[in-house]
Amino acid sequence: MALPRLMSFLVLAPLCAAPLGCDSSESEVDDRFKVEKKFVPLDERTQKVTQTPEELAEIRKKSGFKSQEELQEEAAAMFEKGAREYVKTRLEEYRKFVAELRGYADEVEKEAAKWAKAKDPDKAYDRWQKSFTKRTKDLEKRYMALTGNMSEGGDTTAKLGAAYRAWDRLSGSLSGKIAENERFAGAVQEIRDLLEPIDAMLDDIEKDDTLVVNKYYEAEGDGGEADPE
Repeated sequence: MALPRLMSFLVLAPLCAAPLGCDSSESEVDDRFKVEKKFVPLDERTQKVTQTPEELAEIRKKSGFKSQEELQEEAAAMFEKGAREYVKTRLEEYRKFVAELRGYADEVEKEAAKWAKAKDPDKAYDRWQKSFTKRTKDLEKRYMALTGNMSEGGDTTAKLGAAYRAWDRLSGSLSGKIAENERFAGAVQEIRDLLEPIDAMLDDIEKDDTLVVNKYYEAEGDGGEADPE
């Protein structure tokens, strides 16, 4: 039985010894793959940019990138387009409200002259004021509903808001002798001046075929509450 064990040892011994007999030079890295290690200071690792800010901006533009200003302009344009669509959906209501404010300014101017000539200007004003208050009691409510609490309608609503505030200031200062106030005529004219450009804005919105009207919208009084956009 000793012979087989001896033969097994003779067969395995060269295999176990083979790694030990290898030349150490065979495990070295080929010179072609050797890379010289060199320390580079941190301040030299940043790539230097020689282009001016204008040149860099031009490169970014050609690459399809948009500047912050361009992105802001696009966002503003999209917002205003939506605002104009809001107004176009309610175009007749905006026109009626503008005409209503203009009519009130005309009426106050005409009536103020009558109050001044009356025997008792204050009594004359009081009689008119009671009737006028009934006609305009829901004016602010309608204005807020029309403009989405002044948050919808973009530039058009902003212009209308300025005119409405001018009217609110005037109507709150009326009296029997208001015609004698040197600022009265100017206050009436201010309302007219503020309303005038709104007519042109509404005309432009009406002619803009790119604006989409909300076909599901119903004005108050035409079948229920106004539908949200």
